Amino acid sequence: MVRKLIVTLIVIAAVLAAIDYGARLYSQRVVAEQVQASLHLVDRPKVTFGGWPFIPHALSGNLPSATVTATEFRAQGVTLNQVVLSLEDVHFSSHRMFTKGYGKVQAKRGSLTAVLTQTDLNQTLRSEGLPLTVTFQGGTATATVAGASLSVHPSLDGDTLVLTTGSVSARIGLPTPMRGMHYTQLKVGGGEISLTASARNVLLILPK
Repeated sequence: MVRKLIVTLIVIAAVLAAIDYGARLYSQRVVAEQVQASLHLVDRPKVTFGGWPFIPHALSGNLPSATVTATEFRAQGVTLNQVVLSLEDVHFSSHRMFTKGYGKVQAKRGSLTAVLTQTDLNQTLRSEGLPLTVTFQGGTATATVAGASLSVHPSLDGDTLVLTTGSVSARIGLPTPMRGMHYTQLKVGGGEISLTASARNVLLILPK
């Protein structure tokens, strides 16, 4: 009798775990499609939710964490690659996890990492009509201007990338996928600029 009860409980637990896992996968896909539409992404991003079991968190409209991973994000004429958006203490309308429609996703804290490649940077410079070509080698950057090669120093001024060569500088506004997010650090290496951003009280508007 006890053995049958234990087996029954194990089966029930396995069924509930499978239902919870299925609900998580379905909700991650729904939200991924909403994020794709909201951020105008070419490809659907990967969305993962923290917190177990999932269903009670989803019904309460609160998650301990969520991560959005996109291969590419383009805005303001700038293309970022390998974008990873991590959110903590996430709040939302609970039905938005299972159905599409207008809504808000808020998080108390957030961080972002992304890569701006040499190719994409130069494409942005050309589209802005800036007459320089930037080359990254190791941890240094050089700019070719009118046939002359000059050392260039990339830096951040708020959410603006500043490329300084001597007394001349070029400024490029960097896209922020969520309200309340600001860039805090950059690093040059491997033919690209690695960017880091952080935020408090982040807000993402989901489309209708």
